[in-house]
Amino acid sequence: MCSILPVNLRRIFNSCSEKNSSRNDLLAFDIPKQKTVSDFATYQFWGFCLIFSTASICSNAIFTLSDTACYESIQKTGADFGKQRLWGAVGWGSIAALAGFINDYTGDFLASWLLMAAMFLAFLWNISKLDLVKPHFSKNILGDVGSLFKSKEFLAFEVVILMNGMSTGMIWFYLIWFLTQLVEVNFFVDSV
Repeated sequence: MCSILPVNLRRIFNSCSEKNSSRNDLLAFDIPKQKTVSDFATYQFWGFCLIFSTASICSNAIFTLSDTACYESIQKTGADFGKQRLWGAVGWGSIAALAGFINDYTGDFLASWLLMAAMFLAFLWNISKLDLVKPHFSKNILGDVGSLFKSKEFLAFEVVILMNGMSTGMIWFYLIWFLTQLVEVNFFVDSV
């Protein structure tokens, strides 16, 4: 590169590079590279995976069971299930906004966890007061499940539910993972 510069600029370039040689020496050190380990090889990943999967399974089961309990109690009183779902969604959205405000105001998640615990206790107290019918269990559970798998409507429903769950999982979890990686890359670029 120096050969294509005019003579005067070549002298300036050489004098600047001589003055900055002490700075270049700092960059000449060999920084040892850290050994990279796959996330799948760490016990932290598998512990998180186990706890997160268990929590997701339990929370998804709660959605189904609470809808079933709501539908059963509404059927007894003659109320409208759509209105119950509407007010459930309004409650969910308003509590999510309140929890977000609390997180921003306190700078911590503890207050939101305490709010969730209080709401969960109120939920348990409320559901304990409902007059729910005890289910009657089948004497031949394998035969009943086998008859379900012979039904084309049930299998079509299950395929749609599987596709819905996979799509929801991609949006809920891959998007968060992607945004986290995006923030890390931008933080690295900004720090350089």
